[in-house]
Amino acid sequence: MAGRVNELPTRVLNAEQRTAITEAFAGYLLGCFPLGQDTPEQATWAFDCPLLPTFKQWMAVALDDATRAEHQGLITLGDGLANSEQRCDALKGLSTVEEPVQTLLAHLFHVLAHTSAADAEYLWDLVKDAEWRSTCFETLGHEAIQGVFSGIMELWGRRTDAKDADVSHWFADGAERSTQDANRRSMFFGLTIVASAVTGTVSAVRRLRSGPAGGVLPKDVSDWASRAEAMLSTAPPLLAARLRDILSSLRNA
Repeated sequence: MAGRVNELPTRVLNAEQRTAITEAFAGYLLGCFPLGQDTPEQATWAFDCPLLPTFKQWMAVALDDATRAEHQGLITLGDGLANSEQRCDALKGLSTVEEPVQTLLAHLFHVLAHTSAADAEYLWDLVKDAEWRSTCFETLGHEAIQGVFSGIMELWGRRTDAKDADVSHWFADGAERSTQDANRRSMFFGLTIVASAVTGTVSAVRRLRSGPAGGVLPKDVSDWASRAEAMLSTAPPLLAARLRDILSSLRNA
């Protein structure tokens, strides 16, 4: 049936039903971005097959021109990310696109970092570029930053040539550049704490506590110290040891 959408009795569907089906399609496609279009030669289950061709058929037979145009951007973006070169070019320009596209591309970064060994090398080269990181950290929305953070930490975990302290300092850079935006500063401070716990380092935390940003961080420091302390009783030994180091760094500027 997925290949015969044109046979569905779309005329009997009211506007609310069409909207519900369209939103279900779009939600699925966003969840599995980047969008594959080729059916595997030996597909066993329905979910082995891409839904994008079916959604294109649905758009053609069931949507009016305005609604079709609204969703065409997702299709166009997906069509332009078919290979590693196209994905790399798109991610290089992550900070230059509008926020909805930023969020999609950040999700793409997250997905590729976790699932694509073929893309890992150029992704790591990208995040090592201080200018790219700086521009992204200054311009991306909060949701996009979270996607990039998750991808960076996954890439770091797979590398044998990454200095442990580097990653947490990348997010400390973001906190120091966000001193005029309390919400953004809090986000980057939290990411620095999490990165420090993952990498087993505290130099980035101490840097923020004793550096120029330290004067505007008291509430963030108190909140994260409370969180770390609350986790100590249930954390496994390795994590508990790292949390104690972080707690010490938070309480002693």
